[in-house]
Formats: sequence, structure tokens, C-alpha cells
Amino acid sequence: MCEENSLLCLKTNVRIPIVQSIQIFHDNYPSYSTITRSDGFIIRINECYIVRKQDKNLSLSKYDLFFIERLWIDNNNVIQASGFYYLHSYETFHEVNRKFFSNEVFRFPSINDSININSIIRPCYILDTGTYCKGKPICEYSSRILTTDLFICEYRVDKSAKIFTRLPKSKHNICNMKSYCFDNYIEKLTIKREYQ
Repeated sequence: MCEENSLLCLKTNVRIPIVQSIQIFHDNYPSYSTITRSDGFIIRINECYIVRKQDKNLSLSKYDLFFIERLWIDNNNVIQASGFYYLHSYETFHEVNRKFFSNEVFRFPSINDSININSIIRPCYILDTGTYCKGKPICEYSSRILTTDLFICEYRVDKSAKIFTRLPKSKHNICNMKSYCFDNYIEKLTIKREYQ
């Protein structure tokens, strides 16, 4: 098999199960912390990904930002992910004069939405303003992260996307800032809300 197609031998099918003393999900499917897709792309819980939009009629963008809280395989052997979405400023209801960072997003309440992992396109990084100004994560899939894959999140919105509430520090995505996985800027960025 490797002689015919050497790429098949390079892919490793990683499935790391989560061992929990109490089953917190009612479907009884085993949960995983890491799963490798058939194309070799590794997907992990507690990370954010750019995914194809489920309902294309609702927004200007053709992509959503999805934070994965759980990975599992259903009865049809389809790998599913559940978690919550982040909304762009144009997907919220806000005052006309309210200003945003051009790459600012807002955490949407968790509704246990599930997606097929084949709709995942690539990883993205959602940082608080302090971390965003210090530097950016180093991506394992490429040497440089595109600026279009870096986002800032300081607020969450309610289910109607009308009420903005500041996120507590405990709800911010944790970013490892060790030198081997975080590229510090030489000079700290100064950012300003200008986008409407």
C-alpha cells in the first residue's frame, strides 16, 4: 500500500479518548480530546476553527468561527463536533455609532450546536486585546499565521445578539505564550476601535 501511495503511510489516525468519571452528555457517545480527519488534519477540543457556514442566507460572510467543546463519533461513524460560535460585528444588533476593532468578534451563547468536522477549513485564534497586542501564536500547520485568522474578543452577546456583556477573564480563550509556540512582536501593537 505504501509503495502505491506514500502519502497514505504518512497520515496517522489519532483518536485520543477523554476519560471521565461521570458521563455529562446524554447521548452516551464516547468523547475525544483529539481526532484526525481523513485528510490528516488534526482537530482538538478547546480550539477555534473557521468552518463553512451552515445557513448561507443569513450573513455576508461564507464562514463561521466555531469553538470546539466536544468531539465524538455518532452511530453512522460520522465525526461530530459541538461547541459555540463567535459572531462578527455585522452579525449583531448595535447602535449605529458603536465602534469595533476590524477583527473583533463576540462570543455567542453555547447552544450545543453540532457540526460535521468535514466543514472545518482551518484553525483560527481568538485572543483578548492584551495577548493580541503582544504577539501571535505559532501555527503547527504553517510557519506564519494569516492576519485574517487572528481575532479579538472582549464581549459576549445574548441569544438575540443585542446585549453586549464584557467577558470575564476566566472565559477568555487560553493562549500558551511560551517562546516555542508564541511569536512576540518586537514592539507592542497599539490598536483602536475604528470599524463601524
